[in-house]
Order: sequence, then structure tokens, then C-alpha cells
Amino acid sequence: VCHSDIHLTDGFFDLGNGKRITLADRGTKLQFTPGHEITGEVLSIGEDVKDISIGDKGIVCPWIGCQECNACKENNETLCEVPKYLGARLNGGYSSHIIIPHERYLVSYGKIDPAQAAPYACSGLTSYSALKKIPKTTNDEFIVLIGAGGVGTNGILLLPHIHDAKIIVVDTDPVKRENARSNGAKRCFSPEEMLKNLNAKKCLDDNKTLKNKKQLASSWFKDLRDEICRSFVEIENNKSIKKQITFNQKPWDRDGGGGGIISIMHGKVFEKVGVNISTVHGKFSREFRQQIPGAEENGLFWASGISVVSHMCNPYVPAAHMNTRILVTGKGDKKKIWFGGGGDLTPTFNDIESSNIFHKDLKSICDKYDKSYYPKFKSWCDDYFYLPHREEPRGVGGVFFDYLCNEEWEKDFSFIQDIGSIFLSSYLSIIKNRLSRKFNEKDRELLLIKRGRYVEFNLLYDRGTIFGLKTGGNTEAVLMSLPPKVSWT
Repeated sequence: VCHSDIHLTDGFFDLGNGKRITLADRGTKLQFTPGHEITGEVLSIGEDVKDISIGDKGIVCPWIGCQECNACKENNETLCEVPKYLGARLNGGYSSHIIIPHERYLVSYGKIDPAQAAPYACSGLTSYSALKKIPKTTNDEFIVLIGAGGVGTNGILLLPHIHDAKIIVVDTDPVKRENARSNGAKRCFSPEEMLKNLNAKKCLDDNKTLKNKKQLASSWFKDLRDEICRSFVEIENNKSIKKQITFNQKPWDRDGGGGGIISIMHGKVFEKVGVNISTVHGKFSREFRQQIPGAEENGLFWASGISVVSHMCNPYVPAAHMNTRILVTGKGDKKKIWFGGGGDLTPTFNDIESSNIFHKDLKSICDKYDKSYYPKFKSWCDDYFYLPHREEPRGVGGVFFDYLCNEEWEKDFSFIQDIGSIFLSSYLSIIKNRLSRKFNEKDRELLLIKRGRYVEFNLLYDRGTIFGLKTGGNTEAVLMSLPPKVSWT
């Protein structure tokens, strides 16, 4: 049973958020027998049939065109505007017999179990067409399949016959992940698995070792802040400018312990860019501590990190965001320590070149540590930076990760350092490539509207915003990410 059969029974397709499209809207006339994933045995044949005999068994291709329009005459039946799809427009396979108009629509499934072969007519074709769009891969690369349901499972089974790459599956359902492994997936991933891995580990560092790790991390965030600010100031200014535009810095203290420094610059290149660092400690509120590993019992935490958000004057230069952080929670054998962070790009217009540069650079760093990092963290980023109420992504993504806690703390810390460094070098190259691009008022209007999406995400969904406000952080620092001007239509 395909999900489309359920929709046919309902009489409409649910598009979410109260929206729907009826079968009538799609040109479907009721009533008819559904069932478009059809296998069976040939009982009779017409006089013109040459290559099929009575008794043959096969799978039916149900996507049949009208045979009269230009699309059908050019052998593009799937583009037919008045199709005769079996089980979706005309009587289908939920019956004792079915008439197939031509022998080319019946394909032998050989020794494959007919129950397995039947979905190839639908989800199999869907996954096959998606896999064929991916450029040729090598055996040291990975392909990520998001979702291990019907389409995903067919993709897992078909992929080895099309590509040399290994398979990574992302799914929140542990049963589906296990099925994916048994069907050949090299690795199966869920964001919850990293959290599970963290919860299973204990931080056995003594006070001196832990203090040293905290100092190393917080010092790195400060050094990275200085390097980013220096690089951005250099781009903002040129030698002909007498009065240099630079960052205004504002320190702040947290009532519960610790504090940070806000660094903001407003210029003619960077309309607003913020580079904040903070190191805070204390206790989470009782209602919030249950959401943080290691803090469930006593709420104790220590956190340090850097956050960068830039909104550019030129609409053709993408906005960018990067943050990396370290958290220590709990005490004794309940203590946890881990890293999180990521970086993403938000162009106003379709900007394939910038997106490719950004993703290529991030992938090079991820692959340096673990070739599964980039596909996993990219998928996590795509899922995280998504606006459900708009049904659209915030931008072109990047990488996003949390609960990073492997056996070697030094290796994880090195990865965090490299993420910050590659973000800066990659973004600088994108800015320099697009800074001279001319723009007009219409372009600016579209930029302000795009920023509206940015604001919506950060106020409604962003975990960093929630964390900052829930832990008594500086409100100005927490909301640094918001653009100076924005518009909604």
C-alpha cells in the first residue's frame, strides 16, 4: 500500500498547515480502483503482443500517457497532461484482473520476491531518479539518505548498483535505522545518537585537567574573535579613508557568574556584524536543567563560546553565521563535557557559486577528521535551519552539530578550532568575490524581506537564543544576531 493510495481514499493530499489539494484539482475523476504498485501473471494476450507469453510474471509500469500529446510522442509519458495512470487515474491493481495497454509496460522481476518488486514501480522509480542525478562517486565518499521509509529503503537497495559511495542513513526511528543497517547502510545516524553517546560517557578529568581544558577553549575563542574582527575591519576600510570604522566593544557581567564581550561594527560593507564571546557559569533553572545532559540533578554548568553574525549592505553578499562552544555540566560521575557549533550561509538570491565554495571548504575540514562528519552535520544543519511555518530553509545551510564528545578531547578541540578558521577564510573569499557587484533599491527590498526570515527563525526556533535567555545571558548579546533593518510584505 503506497501513501498515495491513502490520499486517494481520503480524496485529497494534505500539504500541511491546513492546506490541501483535492484529487479534482489534479484532474482525477472518481471513482476507480486504486493500486499502482502491481505485480501479476499474464492470463491472456492480444494479437500484436510479440515478446510476452501467457504465464509470464512481471511488474507493471503504471505511468502511462495518453499516447496523443507531444510529450507522449517524444517518449516523455511522465510529462503527459492527461495521463492514464493505472491505479491513480484508471482502475488499478486492487482487483483480480487488470488490462495493460501495451507489452512495454510489463517488465519481468526475475527472481525478486514480487512483494519486494511491486514498490519498484513507485518508490523505486523515485529513489532511482534521485540517485541518478548525483554525479559519479568513489568508494571513499558517502551519500546521505534522509529517511529510511519506503523510498529510502529502495534507495539503500538500489544505490550499490549505481554508485560506489558508502551509504549513511539519517532517521529518528531506531527500527528503521536497524533495517537500514541490515540492508547495507554503512552508518546510520540520528541527532539523538550523539546525545545518547554523550550520556553514556563520564568526564573523569580531575579539577586541574578540566580547568586547563576550559582555559584552552576560552582563550581560543578570544583569539578567534580578535582575528575575525581584524579581518573584517580590514575589508571595511581602505587606505583612502581617514577615519577608520572599527568594532565597538562592550563588556557585560552575568549575575549568576561570568560574562562576556559584545563586539559590533556598523559600516558601508558590513551593515551590521557582531562577534561575541562569553564564558559563563552557574546553575540552570529547574525547568531548563532537564533539557541539558549532566545538569539534571543539580543544574551546574560552565559554558564558553564565540558567536558571529554578519548582515551585509550589498544584497549580493550573503549573510553568514558561525558559532562554536564548549559546555561542562554536573559534578562527580555525572559530569559531562562536549562541544557544539557550526556555520551557515544565507544569500538573498540564488548563489550557487558562494554556496559551493562554503560547502567545499567545510567538507574539507570535516573530512580531515571523519568522512562521515560532513554528510551528517550538513543534514543536521539543513534540518535545524528550517522554518516550518514558511516551509522553507533559512539559507543554503552549512554544518551544525552538538554533543561532540569522542575519546580524544584534543582531537575534538582541534576540529572546533579548524571550523572557526575555515569559516573565516571561506567567508572572506566570498565577500571579496561579490563585494563589487552593483545593486539597486529593488535588490535592497528583497534583502530586507530575506532578513525577515532570519529574524523569524532566531526568535522562534534558535537554540542559542533560548539558551542565552534561559541562562540569564545579556539580552543585547543574545539578540546581536538580529539585523539592523528588516521588512515584511
